[in-house]
Amino acid sequence: MINVVNEEGGITSMEWETYQTIMRERYEDGLVETKAIIVGAIQNAIDKTVHTQEHPENLAGLAIALRLAKQVTVNNE
Repeated sequence: MINVVNEEGGITSMEWETYQTIMRERYEDGLVETKAIIVGAIQNAIDKTVHTQEHPENLAGLAIALRLAKQVTVNNE
């Protein structure tokens, strides 16, 4: 058993396996969210480049970065 601070600020006791499962799920959710943010940011940069014609020389590099970011495997998706 371990003691953890709960959402209300009190102390909750739980089995180590339960705590480990909860923390692993939070970690994995964070990986997926981070990947989504990266892919979205690259896509926004591509859209801006295409729509404004700003720095069209960056388009090829951004396209490669987007493809690579989408290929990154997060937790064996």
